[in-house]
Amino acid sequence: MIARAIERGPERAAWTVLLTSFFTFVALVGTVVFGGRWWLQNAQVDQGIKLVPSGTVLVTRPGRPAPEVGIFDIPVGSTISTEPTAQGTLTFVGPDGRQVLATVSVYGSTILAINEANSPSFVTGVQPHRITLQVTSGRVRATVGVDVARQVRIEVLSAPGAVTVLDTPGSNVTIQADPTQTMVTVREGAAMVTAQGSAVPLGKDQRAVVRPASAPNLAVSVEQNLVQNGDFATPFDGTWQVEALAPADPSEQPGTAVITTVNGRRTVQLDRTGNNWGHVGITQAINRDVQGLTSLRLNMDGFIGGQDLRNCGLYGTECPLMVKITYVDVGGGQHEWLQGFYWSYDPNPAAGLTWCGSCQVHFVHILWGLGQWQTFSSDNLLQIFQANGPPAASIKSISIYGEGHTYSSQFTDVQLLASE
Repeated sequence: MIARAIERGPERAAWTVLLTSFFTFVALVGTVVFGGRWWLQNAQVDQGIKLVPSGTVLVTRPGRPAPEVGIFDIPVGSTISTEPTAQGTLTFVGPDGRQVLATVSVYGSTILAINEANSPSFVTGVQPHRITLQVTSGRVRATVGVDVARQVRIEVLSAPGAVTVLDTPGSNVTIQADPTQTMVTVREGAAMVTAQGSAVPLGKDQRAVVRPASAPNLAVSVEQNLVQNGDFATPFDGTWQVEALAPADPSEQPGTAVITTVNGRRTVQLDRTGNNWGHVGITQAINRDVQGLTSLRLNMDGFIGGQDLRNCGLYGTECPLMVKITYVDVGGGQHEWLQGFYWSYDPNPAAGLTWCGSCQVHFVHILWGLGQWQTFSSDNLLQIFQANGPPAASIKSISIYGEGHTYSSQFTDVQLLASE
């Protein structure tokens, strides 16, 4: 074009060169401006993923021929598998390395793939934090982080053709899947379950089931949670009472029980320092009739950060984390069910008991690892109560506390689930 312009005259050639250069410049500037704007809005970076295992948890990393144990930093594209008695906790952390976006509990006999876990590279990004998981079989529980400035979107794919989406802060959702069905249960918050082009929204204490070549069923009610504010999304006022008993040594402090945010979840932190006995925790009045119910189960997540006594003290009543349910039997008698958790184990009986030695029933406490979040799910408490005496008529209260000298523990997601 320029050669033809030169043949037609030098002025026309000059204008042609000038205009061609100008339009080329404009195109380059536009490409840089709009391309740079797109990059600032859409560039992605991988999230950090940490695994805390309990028992044998296998990790197959991308490009590796076989699963491995002892892997704690998990790359995107990995597959997690757990043995029947094991479980693991995955923590997804934002690009700053500090902000917890979500936690995922992986229970026994589960195969879970991490397909995607990315966040915007820049504060100008317009996309949410994205996490995409695939459950081949087994059970996982996903919890969306709280106090995250940008939306967190978790998408869980599962057989047979189900997609579960969580994007409400604090949502706590369990997905159980196998080739025949996926069952999605919302304990807190909300979720959307999609299959075969149909979507079903779920709210707190609702469930949906997806079967092969079928749309999700309508949401149905699940077990009723008798505990209020068990995820501690709101202050204690009106639901829980702090119970800090006077210590054996009046010069020592009783300890503290406060709500804090840990790994993107609201938890209760129990702390106490002393050389003599002390008790601090929280209590909630339940006062609910349980006659006619078929099942009553306790679920909670717990963490032990420290303990100076060995086992659970001289009488087996001083664990750093304990749960007590007070109930009334059909004859009007009052009873207590107790479950303790500890980490400092000594096989010498003189070091202290690992069961409640002063209780009418010798409740056996559970040994947990130090500094690891664990999930506790009880058997049917109504059957346990009846095995130890007359059947329960009503639940009076639930208390969660620590006892001992110096200890530190945390807990959250407390559920007392009743089924008719």
